[in-house]
Amino acid sequence: MPTLWENGWSLGGIGLGLAAGVTIGWSAARWATAAPESTAHSTRIPRGAPEAVSVNAGGNANVAAPSEEDPLIKEQLSRNELFFGPEGQRRIREAFVVVVGLGGVGSHAAHMLARAGVGRLRLIDFDNVTLSSLNRHAVATRADVGRPKVRVCATHFAGIAPFCAVEALDVMFEAAATERLLDGQPLFVVDAIDDVKTKADLLEGCTARGIPVISALGAGSKVDPTRIIIGDLMDTVNDPLALKLRWELRTRWEKQRTADGGKPEWGKKKKIEPEGFDVRVVSSYEKVRAGLAALDEDQLEEPDAFGALPNMRLRVLPVLGTQPAVFGMSCAAHVLTHLAGAPLGARAMEPVSRTFASKLCDRLRMQERKLHGNEPLKEGYVPVADVTEVLHLIEEVWGCKSAFSGLRMESRKVFELTRFDRSKPALPYNLIFVTREEAAAHNAATAATGSLPAALLDPSFAPPPSQDAAAAAEGVESESAVAPHSPATSTLRRVHRVLAEMEAGWPK
Repeated sequence: MPTLWENGWSLGGIGLGLAAGVTIGWSAARWATAAPESTAHSTRIPRGAPEAVSVNAGGNANVAAPSEEDPLIKEQLSRNELFFGPEGQRRIREAFVVVVGLGGVGSHAAHMLARAGVGRLRLIDFDNVTLSSLNRHAVATRADVGRPKVRVCATHFAGIAPFCAVEALDVMFEAAATERLLDGQPLFVVDAIDDVKTKADLLEGCTARGIPVISALGAGSKVDPTRIIIGDLMDTVNDPLALKLRWELRTRWEKQRTADGGKPEWGKKKKIEPEGFDVRVVSSYEKVRAGLAALDEDQLEEPDAFGALPNMRLRVLPVLGTQPAVFGMSCAAHVLTHLAGAPLGARAMEPVSRTFASKLCDRLRMQERKLHGNEPLKEGYVPVADVTEVLHLIEEVWGCKSAFSGLRMESRKVFELTRFDRSKPALPYNLIFVTREEAAAHNAATAATGSLPAALLDPSFAPPPSQDAAAAAEGVESESAVAPHSPATSTLRRVHRVLAEMEAGWPK
């Protein structure tokens, strides 16, 4: 009977034989098409229609695709299957993902998607590999300098994951080509573009078609991997690219709104993004460490002669290769967990400090003594949430925003924790994170009923006219008329549902 060692050698021999066959098959195909490639891609931007290069089963269309039952494939993807389960890994294997931009971020994202078993990838980028891009590109070597990035990735992926069908489009993403470049019903899109207008075109194209998208923001001039988060585009901080992108999108939305006969909303503290615009981004809240490189004399005299394309950034951004790699891996992790049916949650901003949470706990205990007579060493005392539970509440439950108005923590407002239902203890399933003004208004509303706000107890409840309403009747705009502290009934119901779900799972 063969020993385990001999079986190991046999399996290794099969793997080496298959790898050699695939490599030889692809090499022959490459040599056969080497001349056309060198002429077709001698310019940076392809002329006419984009050229698609499909690479699968080792990079050669004449090599039969491995069967799904191939033991080598099953072994190669076995660790992923242990993580996601057979059903989750099956969904990944059947997925079609589009990656736009194959530079430092996009190449790492696409590389890991291929390794993880994604069945079909479409890679879109017009640019070629340069010497300076080797400090951050996932797979390019010196031998690849001058070749289109999409072809370089397709070639290397064929040797890593021959079961992944790769479609390489050596073309720039443009709004006019959105329908063609996003056709085929992709399940996810990775946006790794670094140009603001093109990035906005892609995000609008994806959201208009209902295609989930993860967008990588500024990885340049930063270095700290511990400050990278996945969150909402509208919540990023210390990211110049995000700032420009939001401005570009809001300008477009405002133009569309006024063109449709709506009233201008620009400059008002109001959400103006269109319904359904929900874009997750990978960003870093680390402050930028270095600026753009200065232009030399020749570039200053004739800048148009040096740009890759008209109206695109000419000055070089300092990039440490580790940062775009982590950005790309984060994009891949977000996509894979989404495809497998176990999506990641989004963070709103940088993590909350334990010192801040401790101060909130102190204020909560003080409020408990003052409003509810709930204090230690007193009969009937009920413990309140501790620092760890408060951290979880702020970050994971309320997303570092007011549970009522959605105001963010950095909005210069003082935030507090208070009971949602006055008749229940100040434990996590009954605490809301709101501004001081909102907390005061809510406490007054619950004091009147002894439990929940009247709007939740009686659907027909109509609040009495307030001073703000009287001021509005006289044509005077009060502060709370602009930013009301009492939430709408629909907001109260939403918050009530969130807390009810928490309470249902709370240990009795």
